[in-house]
Amino acid sequence: MYPRGASRAERRRRDPTRAYHDRVAGIYDGIYEGDPYWRLWRDLVWRRARRALPPPPAPVLDAGGGTGHFGLRLARAGWRVTISDLSPKMCEVARAKAAELPPSRRPEVAVADVQDLAPFADRSFEAALAIGDVISFCADPLGALRSLRRVLRPGGVLVATVDGAYGQATHFLRAGDVPALERFLRDGRTEFLAKREEERFPTRAFTPEALRALLGEAGFAVETLAAQPALPLREHREVLADTKAAQRLLAIELRIGAREALLGGAAHLLCIARAHGSP
Repeated sequence: MYPRGASRAERRRRDPTRAYHDRVAGIYDGIYEGDPYWRLWRDLVWRRARRALPPPPAPVLDAGGGTGHFGLRLARAGWRVTISDLSPKMCEVARAKAAELPPSRRPEVAVADVQDLAPFADRSFEAALAIGDVISFCADPLGALRSLRRVLRPGGVLVATVDGAYGQATHFLRAGDVPALERFLRDGRTEFLAKREEERFPTRAFTPEALRALLGEAGFAVETLAAQPALPLREHREVLADTKAAQRLLAIELRIGAREALLGGAAHLLCIARAHGSP
């Protein structure tokens, strides 16, 4: 991906993950806020995360927090929040939004790759978020989880979402590409299909078993895995456009999402895990 001998700074500049997110930073919020499926998806995350987090004003890291959707929401609710993202442009948007909050509620914003949270000292936070499939988008998912483990205090809570392996099969079936599906199902590796080829980057989807194993290797004990969502709501946006129906479906998801039988086919998985005693 990078020229031989490229410096670390040059590799960061050429990083396709960063390039994509820099380019879409200005329109990112509109992509998700205008879609009833993603509104429900975010509501699910918020309800599940809020239940799991220590009470405010505990310090929370929103890693890969992008334009700050969850971090700012936590800050408004009283948590002491730091938002980090590898994209400087995403961080610019997050800072501008944070500036609208009262100084006492204003989160810190820092440019940092989740795989290298160097700006933050060991055991700085009581909780961390890695929402929006941050771990799936990493070249080194295990390294990213170990990085998060390092900055969490013993017993600290991680709330993260990843791509679900079997739930991604729909993409390959729609394309009629069975050989690609076979390759994908071996290890969950594929590519983020940005429109610009230079912005495409490798991604990884996880089965529930693989995600549990990875979290354990990184020093976390899994407390909850939930389908995000459990029902095929992405194909039924017209139902979600009805506000009352969407609220009823949200309640259903909160009730059934952690059932083991529903995890395998989910497009995304949400995990709540607790850091072991030492990094």
